Amino acid sequence: MLHTWPVRPSVFPVLICATFAIGPALTRSGKSFGPEENLEQGRRPKWDGGTLQTPYNICRREVISLARVHGKYLYGFVPAGGREKYGRIGVGNPPAQVYTLPFQDIAAVVSDSFIDERTFIKDRMLQHQRALSAVFRHSDVAPMRFGILARTEDEVLSLVRENYTDIFAALEQVRNCIEVGLKVFWTKQSFVKEMAQLDPRVTEWQTQIQAIKNESQSYHLTVQLGELVAHLADARREYYQEHIYEPLAKAADKAVVNKILMERMVFNASFLVQKERENAFDLLVNEVYRPVENLLTFKYTGPWPPYNFVRLRLSATPEERM
Repeated sequence: MLHTWPVRPSVFPVLICATFAIGPALTRSGKSFGPEENLEQGRRPKWDGGTLQTPYNICRREVISLARVHGKYLYGFVPAGGREKYGRIGVGNPPAQVYTLPFQDIAAVVSDSFIDERTFIKDRMLQHQRALSAVFRHSDVAPMRFGILARTEDEVLSLVRENYTDIFAALEQVRNCIEVGLKVFWTKQSFVKEMAQLDPRVTEWQTQIQAIKNESQSYHLTVQLGELVAHLADARREYYQEHIYEPLAKAADKAVVNKILMERMVFNASFLVQKERENAFDLLVNEVYRPVENLLTFKYTGPWPPYNFVRLRLSATPEERM
């Protein structure tokens, strides 16, 4: 029986992230990463212990119970060699030893963890991500989402045995690949300016709303303005996706568009890229940035384990799915 840490929708994980801000400079750990400093090298700065970011969603839920759980905490799967140890970097307090349990030519990455769900969940998510990042430095990895435990070693090996085909296929899909993320935003000034240029009613209605002193009287017009701006923004997002996302998606092995997180976000995408093409892909990001450098900000992150390109749904028997 697998145990999934019970949590509820509303929380995004906080993860280590090397953030590359293209456009207005982003201050991180006392350093500014703007277009002139980093774009010419076509590189993403490496994480130096600074700001925590959220490049993907490994857990969509937050703690709601106070259970204590002992067992084998599952991080993901790697191509098998012998038994490997990665150090005391795993989930728990103190951090647990992370090691592999081989089965044929793949291995589960686990730790012997005691989970107390009263512990602040952000800390455990960070441990989960750090452990996977450490494993990823040594080999390909098919990551599992946060909060999966089995009771015993035999149960983990049974899980691998019953789901061997899916796990093997996932590892093949991400062989020699990294994940990079790109979030693109309008600046506040460019968003307002571009919406007004697309439809003169934006400026006209803004002026009318400002002239109405009673908020209740301006309510209907404010709603209309909001709907108009949302429509215009969606249309413009399609334009930018065609000219920014599509060239990058064609250059990557795979690409996925993630959820828009705020009004001024143009798109939020992840790309699966062969390791040997990492530098070329960085340069292509720079290339698509240049025509929009006065309008948009790019936040370019990675390299990551391929979280957004592994969708393993495992169970103890082939028929039973979580």
